[in-house]
Amino acid sequence: MKSLKYLLSGFCTIAVLVSPNSATAAEFKASDDPLAVVSQLQTQKKPTSQREKDAEELAIKYIKDNKLPTVWDDKNKQMVTYGVSMFDVDDPAYDNSYVTARSLMATEAQLLAKAKIIESVSLKMSASNFAKLPGTDLNAKFGKQLKDLELKIEGQKQKLAKLLEQQDAAEADDLRGATLEDRLPALMDAAITKLDETYSPDDIKDEKTKRYLKAKEKYEKARQEHKVLQKKLDAAMGSIRKELTSEVEIFAKMPLFGAVTIAQFESWNEDNDQYKVAMVVIWSKKMNEIVRAMIKGEKLQVPPGPVSLTDWLHGQNWCSSLGGRRFRDEQGKVWFIGISAVDVGYNSADEEDARNEAELFAMQEVAMSIFSNVVSHKIAKRKGQVKSAGVENKTIAGSSSSRMVREDIKDRTIQGLNNLYSQKCTHPISQRELYVSIYGMSQDSAIGAMRMQESNYITAILDVTAQQVLKGREAGMEAEVTKAKQDSTAYNEAAQISGEKVRKKADAEVAPVQSNLATAQGQDETTDCPQGETCSKKKKAQSGSTAGAGQSDASW
Repeated sequence: MKSLKYLLSGFCTIAVLVSPNSATAAEFKASDDPLAVVSQLQTQKKPTSQREKDAEELAIKYIKDNKLPTVWDDKNKQMVTYGVSMFDVDDPAYDNSYVTARSLMATEAQLLAKAKIIESVSLKMSASNFAKLPGTDLNAKFGKQLKDLELKIEGQKQKLAKLLEQQDAAEADDLRGATLEDRLPALMDAAITKLDETYSPDDIKDEKTKRYLKAKEKYEKARQEHKVLQKKLDAAMGSIRKELTSEVEIFAKMPLFGAVTIAQFESWNEDNDQYKVAMVVIWSKKMNEIVRAMIKGEKLQVPPGPVSLTDWLHGQNWCSSLGGRRFRDEQGKVWFIGISAVDVGYNSADEEDARNEAELFAMQEVAMSIFSNVVSHKIAKRKGQVKSAGVENKTIAGSSSSRMVREDIKDRTIQGLNNLYSQKCTHPISQRELYVSIYGMSQDSAIGAMRMQESNYITAILDVTAQQVLKGREAGMEAEVTKAKQDSTAYNEAAQISGEKVRKKADAEVAPVQSNLATAQGQDETTDCPQGETCSKKKKAQSGSTAGAGQSDASW
């Protein structure tokens, strides 16, 4: 019984755009746009699951069912391509590298689809086809000679077998049935040895002896020539008779603005362990105009879609999706969407890493959907050789191919990038728990970010000005304080006034003291001495201790 293939498809909305001069949203009809059928998929709550078809088959069916052009559609000014990437996984539920590999394959599939777009616009090609016939056909060169010699050997074999029959009929029969590839040389040598005993060269006049010796001589000569020719043939064995090569190399490089994924499919075949991811990508002039308007900070009129962004985001299982998308909400706003999913892991630290990784790669998907530089370099080679193998030829052929496809952005300022959705969920195929992050950017978010940035920078200017005023005021006051400290005029005046005042008071007090001292000097120095004692003129110091006057309460 054939094993089942498990498949998953992730869809997104097709945003239908009209220029300012086109019909209004109210006048817009779904039948006017070949992609209108696809826009109904944005209300789908769960991804579809099918069996017995792989991701690539579903992608082709999706393109066919929705009548999407895989060549340039001049009427609608758009082109749809798809890319496929694959890897081997024994069981997605238990392979720890599966989630990362799945994301990388989705990125490669998107990139291959974008490469097809730029290759259809312009590419440089180098190609060559080469055929070389270096030598002569060995069959033509040696084949006839070998055949003639083999016929001569066969003729002499029959003659010798007829002579041998008279001595050993069974051995003669073996000799007749032998070929050069089957014991003939050995049987011939044995037959000649036995016949040499019967037919002596001395009996040359005997008729049978003559026939024997003649047949023997012709055999040995033909056999020797055959050996020499066979050596030449062996020496030429393996030589190249013909060499064929074919090569093609292409190189394409172009900035690509507004190429987005409109559908995604993935499948796992447990028969051959093959996991396949297919991404359907569209580029249109209308999407390019939206990007151009975003760059210029303008809005482009777009018909409204059937659901809001919030309903769309919360109405689907995002574990089935990766890469970039586009979405048109009920107000006619077009969103460029980026989706990334990372394995949650086993603990809180793993989950924190998963959140950071998912958010960064979701941002990358948005940026790469809007603007990127795409480079495609592919080489394919085929080579075949026709070699000699005896008188026959042997053909050996092989091929090889290589490719390098790249997209990048460098130091680009991106405005209006918002985290729209973050959630843990279970992947339908692998049943692994993933952390999904979705980022988005719209014309309104880009314009709003520009205005928000402008408003904050204006506030920053006002803040800087206000800070300068405050710092200037403070600096002015500090300068006046410093200036006052350096100005000694007030100090000198105060010192002079206070000094003069103290001097006047001191002079008033000193005058009476001086008068009293002058009077005292005229009196007898011993009049105050006790009776009967002689007083000295000077007093002596006494040892001891004393308390100073004017002490105050310690608590004061």
